[in-house]
Formats: sequence, C-alpha cells, structure tokens
Amino acid sequence: MVNICVLFKGLIIKNCVVMKKVNCLIIIIFSIISICFSSCTKDNTDETGIPNQSDFKLTLVKYAKYDDTDSIFYSNNKVSIIKQYGSSTSTSYTQYRFEYINSEVKIYERDFNSGVGSTESLIRTMIFKDLKLSQIKNSEGIVYANYVYDANKLKYVIVDSDDSLAVRYDTEGKNITEMKWYDYNPDTKEYSLVETFTYIFDNKNNPYKNYIYYPFYLYDDEENSLDYFNTNNILTTTYPTSTINRTYSYNENGYPDYVDRGTDGRIYFEYELK
Repeated sequence: MVNICVLFKGLIIKNCVVMKKVNCLIIIIFSIISICFSSCTKDNTDETGIPNQSDFKLTLVKYAKYDDTDSIFYSNNKVSIIKQYGSSTSTSYTQYRFEYINSEVKIYERDFNSGVGSTESLIRTMIFKDLKLSQIKNSEGIVYANYVYDANKLKYVIVDSDDSLAVRYDTEGKNITEMKWYDYNPDTKEYSLVETFTYIFDNKNNPYKNYIYYPFYLYDDEENSLDYFNTNNILTTTYPTSTINRTYSYNENGYPDYVDRGTDGRIYFEYELK
C-alpha cells in the first residue's frame, strides 16, 4: 500500500506504465480518485451538495500481500476518519480526517506512534459542483486535477495541466470501459495519445462507488482511480502489452468479500449496514 507521501498519486499506472508528471495523490486516488451521479436523488445527498454513500458502509479494507489495513469511520453517513495501519500487529498508524464545509472536503493527515500524535496538516481539498467532483487542490491550495463532464458522466481529467485522461462509458452509462491517456506538449499545445486501457466488468456491487476517500486516498493505478465512478467491479483490464484478470468472492448482498488480483494478492472487505 502506498504511503501518504504518495497519497493522491493522481493516477499512476501500475503494472504497466507510470505517469511521469502526475501529482502525488487516489485516484486516488483516487484516486485517484471521480463521479457518475445520474442516479443521485435528494435521498442520498445532503445540504453540502456532496453525495452520501450507499446503504452499506465500507468499514475495512485489508491488503493481504502487504498486510496493510484501512479502518474507515463515519459521521452522518460520510467518511470522517481513516486509520491506515502498516501491519496487522502495528500500534502505529496514519490518520486521515475528512472535514466537510459546504461543497468542499478537506483532508488532514496525522501520524500516531504508540498513541502519541503528530501535528495535523492539510494535504488535499476536493471541490464539488452540481454533485460532481470539480477539482482537487494540493496542500498549498493549487489545483492539480480538473474533472470535466458531459452531462452527468465524466469525460476527461486534466492532471497538472500536462496529462489528460479521457474515458468512455458502456452503453448503459454504468461503467468506464475505456481510458485513453494523453500527454500534453506545451510547445505545440497539442495532446498526443500515450496508451489506451480497456475494461470488462461483472454485474455485482462496486464497494468503492461514490466513496469519497477511495480515489483520492489510493490513486495506485488506473483501475483504482476509476473505481469511484463505476457501478460494477472490474474483471479484466487490457493494457497495450498485457491483460490482468481479477476474481471475486461475493457476500449475499452482492458486494465483494474479497478480490484476488493474482500476483498483487487479495484485498478483503468488511461492511456495516447503515
């Protein structure tokens, strides 16, 4: 699992190519890490204009290969605290606190060692507009990711004014089935295609859909940076030179208990019903 120094890696291509100028995340992330809100209604939003999550709260994500664990805590059905442990036996962890102010989400980082915490610092600000992620700013308030939409569907993301990620949805508008990565040339002021990635999905519930923390907290690779937008789970990713498959085990509610990513190991999930 990435450390917070690579928090919001801003779309690093894992297992294949690494984006050379992408700002440190998730993609998130995440993406990273954003939004397909065509199904949002008044019932799953609040006065902040930021969407709530689904009826199931994702409470734990464990990366078996690296023995990393994310414990996720909520307030008013929104992610409020994440504690990232480097191992199952560790008493030290990094805490990420989420502060919701109108249409913004501010994320603060703080390290704890044997119960003693460091000074908390602001690391990212996410700005929402019309129930969609509009921008991500770094700790200095500088915008490093802009999200552009066609109606309610993500169209492309501009990262650091250099790279652009253009996406295409399936015919039902549920999942992003293709992503094209373009590199910007400031001399010619034109974008050139670098790589194309395609995706195949299952028909089960994606545990990361609309989860604010995920794409911005774990921008490890292009799949994770897109997971926030997708209704279902990625089964197959086709890279220019290879194909990666995932297999899942699902609970009775159609959410993954775990995903097996082959050489990248398994990710286990735990949930609570709201």
